[in-house]
Amino acid sequence: GGIIRREEGSQQPNGVVEEVAWISVLPKVLGNVGATGMKALAKAGTELWASFGYTTAQEGRATPGIANVLKAVAAEGGLKIDVVSYVDVLADRDYVKANQSPSYVGHYRNAGLKLTIDGSPQGFTAWRDRPYYDPVGNYPPGYAGYAAATPPQVLDAVDWAYANKLQIITHSNAEAASDMLITAIRTAQAKHGRLPTRPVLIHGQFQREDQADCFVALGVFPSLFPMHTFY
Repeated sequence: GGIIRREEGSQQPNGVVEEVAWISVLPKVLGNVGATGMKALAKAGTELWASFGYTTAQEGRATPGIANVLKAVAAEGGLKIDVVSYVDVLADRDYVKANQSPSYVGHYRNAGLKLTIDGSPQGFTAWRDRPYYDPVGNYPPGYAGYAAATPPQVLDAVDWAYANKLQIITHSNAEAASDMLITAIRTAQAKHGRLPTRPVLIHGQFQREDQADCFVALGVFPSLFPMHTFY
């Protein structure tokens, strides 16, 4: 689900980590900040959003640790605007089940689950149904990106969200990832019915017309990330 790039002809990392590999490094970096530093970051972030006139911010792929920081800052009255978090379903789904809330407490609530299926077109890590056209970098012929989660993981995560009636928002950028998401939602809806709160498609930068029709039919809310660089 991720790549650690290496110096050419060696196993020496060159400093670039992609997708899940980057996510695995991030906690080690943030661990050096400490609890007080993490709280300061949370406060500064909401103050920055507020300075632009926003009244709600989202932590779109939280870990339980980050969610607990936001909860603690909220309890201390440190959030100037509403903050909603979605915890990574592949990290700790039980945490979400125990902490999900339909209402804000001190400007904070945990709304549900986040699932990430692929990466981004800009980094050529979005999982396509066709090869990228002239990607910038050292890629093999026919390179089409890759998945950040396996089909069993996606099917299980979406099924679990539906079984527990929890909102799930899914990072699905390219066509192959969206095909997998559509299959998972169809399967879950056939088994459990529709969710009380709509599932959300995050990004969808590469999307076929038939996929857009499927998402509408399935009641998925598209939170699209418009892009004009790649076609």
